Amino acid sequence: MAIKKLTERYTDIKGARLAPSSMIRMFNILQDENDTYFMNIFKTFEFTSDILDDPVNTNEIGIVEPWWESISYSYYGDVNTWWVLCTTNSILNPFEEIVVGGTLDVLTKNFIPYVQRDLETIFSY
Repeated sequence: MAIKKLTERYTDIKGARLAPSSMIRMFNILQDENDTYFMNIFKTFEFTSDILDDPVNTNEIGIVEPWWESISYSYYGDVNTWWVLCTTNSILNPFEEIVVGGTLDVLTKNFIPYVQRDLETIFSY
């Protein structure tokens, strides 16, 4: 039996569905011949310089909280978009300390639906 891609949506251990803005959605769930589930974690998501350099798409904000989830919730109203902040600012390790008082570039709130749309497109492959 070959490896097959599962079409179900992701759920957490309590059975709740992942938010549309969760980055995990772009990784396919696969199942091998031993019924072992795994993810293809080699897909990537990045914002091109065309997007990041356009002032219509980005703002600069002051950092007042030391956690990506808190910053994400304060700006986007969604803790699941923390990875958008990291990707926008070329943060490779989100576990490194965040310097309160510094600044971050953020994608505007209006751009997030496009990110969600692209995640859905990536998920379908």
